[in-house]
Amino acid sequence: MSEGYKDSVFGKIPITWNSLKLVDVLSKSPEYGANASAKEFDSNSFRYIRITDILENGKLTENNFVGISIKEGESYKLIQDDILIARTGNTVGKSYLYDIKDGECSFAGYLIRFKINKTISTPKYIIQYLHSELFWNWVKSIVRTGAQPNINSKEYQSLPIPLPPLPEQQKIAEILSTVDAKIEVIDQQITETQELKKGLMQRLLTKGIGHTEFKDSPLGEIPKSWEVVRFGDTLTQSPEYGANASAKEYDSVCYRYIRITDILENGRLTTSNYVGISIQEGKQYELTENDILIARTGNTVGKSYLYQNEDGLCSFAGYLIRFRCDEKRLNPKFIFQFLHSDVFWNWVKSIVRTGAQPNINSKEYQSMQIPLPNIFEQQKIVEILSSVDAKLEVLSEKKTHYQELKQGLMQQLLTGKVRVSVNEKIQS
Repeated sequence: MSEGYKDSVFGKIPITWNSLKLVDVLSKSPEYGANASAKEFDSNSFRYIRITDILENGKLTENNFVGISIKEGESYKLIQDDILIARTGNTVGKSYLYDIKDGECSFAGYLIRFKINKTISTPKYIIQYLHSELFWNWVKSIVRTGAQPNINSKEYQSLPIPLPPLPEQQKIAEILSTVDAKIEVIDQQITETQELKKGLMQRLLTKGIGHTEFKDSPLGEIPKSWEVVRFGDTLTQSPEYGANASAKEYDSVCYRYIRITDILENGRLTTSNYVGISIQEGKQYELTENDILIARTGNTVGKSYLYQNEDGLCSFAGYLIRFRCDEKRLNPKFIFQFLHSDVFWNWVKSIVRTGAQPNINSKEYQSMQIPLPNIFEQQKIVEILSSVDAKLEVLSEKKTHYQELKQGLMQQLLTGKVRVSVNEKIQS
């Protein structure tokens, strides 16, 4: 055994640390939330926190929240440093540390409140632990599955926690919170850049660049020199549905098999957990540069992807439709930007056939009306919007870097593999 360390359920931990359970650091028994119905939030109510109001990073949503009457919510009113943990549903284990800056809040019945004894532990250390892989591995091992995954208060109290002396807990929480602050700044920059792009898309895809004369059209007012055409009239061939083959493990002798779930909201592909399709089954559906795929069914109907050769050899699955543009008339990158605009998504909402599965078929996609500037203006619009996309990609990579940094730090700091000096100040 390493000098200065001892065995525990976490492996070796510093000899000055304790291996406790959550129940050992509580100041009172856990409490379930209110079962009252939500109401519109106003000045005569508390904010009513439900599982869906807690984001993955442990923060609260900033819009679309609801209230609970002061009378119904008084017994469930949160005070500084209360911790809420979800007890049921697909988000079981999600947690939130209450801060008075979030306003007066009460909490709903699928959440459990835990109050930390601050003479033993600091709530900021506990909440960091509740966002670590150590915690989530425990959740996977303990969760009771059925109609709804579930962990009750008694089970949560059995959660093992590695507990350094209080000053070291505070220092660990401070270090990890510093990384959280970096990630929050990046999130804000991403939000601002997304809003910038949204505004640019609205202006460029309806007003163009440098126009002074406009006309009415089925899409609203557009530059006088623009056309409005059917999407189908800009294609070089009929749209094609993808393969119905089963996915296989991806390897060097197959195509990557693109499914709806592989396409992210920004139109990029996932970089992990992807699958393959055999060369024989996928050959007919092999993608070529600038092929556009659009989802035809499911809750993600309308989601789109523009294939580029840098993505490697790919084929596509049956719930996607391939479109090939006449590039002398329609720049594929221009229509790809259009497919992420409010104009397109408003059309999707108006045309989608609902039922067991929302659906838009190839004929309906071809009937979609699109704005058509000349090919040179299309290129200029693409360049402007692509520059914003590039900035978003840089910010996304930066966020991923800090998230990975934090995961590594958590693994090291929360097990004592790396010790902190309680006298050093953190540089932000």
